[in-house]
Amino acid sequence: MPKRMSSRVSRKLTGMQRGRKQAFMMAVDTVVLLFSVWAAYALRLGMWFFPSMEQLWLMCAAPVISIPVFARLGLYRSVVRYMGEHALWAIVKAVGLSSLFWSTLAFMTSMTGLEGV
Repeated sequence: MPKRMSSRVSRKLTGMQRGRKQAFMMAVDTVVLLFSVWAAYALRLGMWFFPSMEQLWLMCAAPVISIPVFARLGLYRSVVRYMGEHALWAIVKAVGLSSLFWSTLAFMTSMTGLEGV
């Protein structure tokens, strides 16, 4: 991206209202979570992956579970330029907790006979 265009995007993002920045971060996290789950399947299977309906539901559960956990642990409370030790620890806890919840859901769906993970 040319420098002029990146500075324009940067100004636009920093000029947004707080609520819009938080919504933008949640939307980015949703897209990244969906892609991450899809990529994990594709890497595990070693091929381009087309999810079944059950797997698609399970993939969509990742942001549904993670975004509230991230919000509860304060990851969307502020936009920071410097991440201190406390912020990094909050990120580790939030990602670990949401991964535990999602993994439990994935395990439980495979236990019910659905084609899950």
